[in-house]
Amino acid sequence: MKSNKVMFFGVVFLGVTGLILEGFAQHKTELEEVVVTATRIEEPKKDVPSFVQVYAQEEIKLNPGKDVGDLLTSAGIGHIHKYPGTLTTVYIRGLSADAHGDLYKSRVLYLIDGNRAGTANLAKIPLDDIERLEILKGPASVLYGTQAMGGVVNVITKRAKKEGLQLEVGAEGGSWDYHKGRVEFMGKKGEFDFYFLGTRGAQNDYSAKRWGKIKNSGYDDETVSVKLGYKFLEVHDFLFSFQHYKGWKIGSPGARYEPDINDYSDKGRNGYTLSYSSPLFKGSFYYIKDEDEWHGLNDTTFEKEWTYYKRTESYGTNLQKELKVRNLRFLLGGEFHGVKIKTDYLNNPWNYFSLSSSDYNAWGLFSEIKLPLFKEKLLAFLGLRYDYFKNSFNYRKVPGGISHPKDKNFENITFRCGLVYKFSPNLSLKTNFGTGFRAPTPDELAMDFIDSLGRHWIGNPSLKAEKSITWDGGLEYLSSSINFSLSYFITNFKDKIISGVPHLTLPRTLTYKNTDGAKIQGLEINLSSELAHYFKLPFSLKPFVNLTYHTEYKDKEAKSSLTYTPKWIGSLGIRSQGNRWNFEFYGVYVGDEKVIDWQWDSPTYGTPIPKKDFTVFNTALSLKPYERFEVMLKVENLFNRAYEYVKGYPMPERTFKIGVNYKF
Repeated sequence: MKSNKVMFFGVVFLGVTGLILEGFAQHKTELEEVVVTATRIEEPKKDVPSFVQVYAQEEIKLNPGKDVGDLLTSAGIGHIHKYPGTLTTVYIRGLSADAHGDLYKSRVLYLIDGNRAGTANLAKIPLDDIERLEILKGPASVLYGTQAMGGVVNVITKRAKKEGLQLEVGAEGGSWDYHKGRVEFMGKKGEFDFYFLGTRGAQNDYSAKRWGKIKNSGYDDETVSVKLGYKFLEVHDFLFSFQHYKGWKIGSPGARYEPDINDYSDKGRNGYTLSYSSPLFKGSFYYIKDEDEWHGLNDTTFEKEWTYYKRTESYGTNLQKELKVRNLRFLLGGEFHGVKIKTDYLNNPWNYFSLSSSDYNAWGLFSEIKLPLFKEKLLAFLGLRYDYFKNSFNYRKVPGGISHPKDKNFENITFRCGLVYKFSPNLSLKTNFGTGFRAPTPDELAMDFIDSLGRHWIGNPSLKAEKSITWDGGLEYLSSSINFSLSYFITNFKDKIISGVPHLTLPRTLTYKNTDGAKIQGLEINLSSELAHYFKLPFSLKPFVNLTYHTEYKDKEAKSSLTYTPKWIGSLGIRSQGNRWNFEFYGVYVGDEKVIDWQWDSPTYGTPIPKKDFTVFNTALSLKPYERFEVMLKVENLFNRAYEYVKGYPMPERTFKIGVNYKF
């Protein structure tokens, strides 16, 4: 509770101080910050009706983490589900990504350069080639379709912009035998540009406070990113992108109540994108192969290794056209996206399905109108979308035989409307009302197999789509010295799909059903203030606060609080930048929450139990003794706290990383 008060009064102090000083400051004219996720086209941040949180490249570079999941822990947007190794998902406004990274079942949508990321595991998206990250809060299914219920995370990657060649090499080392090498090479010559990034890293077992060495928690990984661009006649822009991630021998140490020193996983992601942009239209095509293998020993014999394999192929295309008629702006578009998932067991130790496959195809049409009124003091947005889904599902069961393939088609209509009223060039009132949805997955609709306990699982072809109906509203103040937003949201989550429900007529048969869902509402505050020109400092000094306070988070079916939804979550810190140095210090607070007890021998197994709050502090310092040479020091868990994002999976003790970069 003490941490709550510190966070709250920190927000009040920074806000009041900044606004008082704002009245006395003389500001230089600056370019407006532009965002793209809220409307699918570039718009000044102050002109979009949604609340968008942005991380710029200099902030990303100082983050002590290695992937997007680590970066989002400092965003203060919701529960972070982070395991040792490489598996991280996030919640936004109480709506979850799937805890195990299931692409189908996430209620938060992840994009890379505006296209579906093809994974719900943020640990597969490294920080090294990210130029910018935008977090759109609230439903965005009108523009992006299924899964965009709680929000959208859009990762915008680097591209060469300056004429000439640039080469940078780097190396890092640190605690737990951590080491990493990096090469970044980019260039631009007339109409052509290219970008290349390659990294290779590894870490051994770490230690956690109160637990000692966590055996089987190391990893090896590598990443490659390539971009080739061609622009002609100034307005026609072609871009080919390739992203590669591979992790191997990633330890799976298990929860501390059931440690496992044998299991490990191999993970990979390869993504290809071809995009085109011109005044006529914008379009892209993408293909992503996402692969996971889990390896372990038979729990009874400990002799024969089993392997569970899962391959997810995502592909799609989209086209959009912006039209302007007088002061009206129309956005018209269509998209297709498909997903194929195949799973298999080798040396199957259980009487379980040996092979499953599912296909998921969706077609969507969307439109949005922007209408300026009263000499553009009021901006009105109205959007509508139609989606059609075709699903198929098939299991082959042990010891043999193929179940009959089952198909299920589905359609959905989504809408949203928004208003932006400008009291002044800096101060705006924003409000939104709209819907989001997650389509039922092929297994939820058409599953048919016998599990290791002899229970028959079947899908429910009558399932409805999960839906969220959200209203949010608040104030936003943007200037060269203060970025401030205060918003309140109310979400009714309807038709939540739950599993393991006894079938009404068939004995020993489990299925899925829609439930009442949940009601979630809360307050969001994002504030940063540049104090340099107030106090005539020769360097930048920017305190910041990101805070989410859930005033209600009730599960209507269970008639209790939602699990994995902290009442308070936030970050509070300061960034500073001089001519040859950068510095960041911040703390992340995650409040008390209820989580599910998965300990087999616990009397509360399968039911909600409390998980205590924690605060962890991180810091980073970058020094440039020479223009081309940079030294970086990063410290995670600065004060060596005992903490865990997932109950039973403690995070590392104080961790140091030191790195050097050299530009040729």
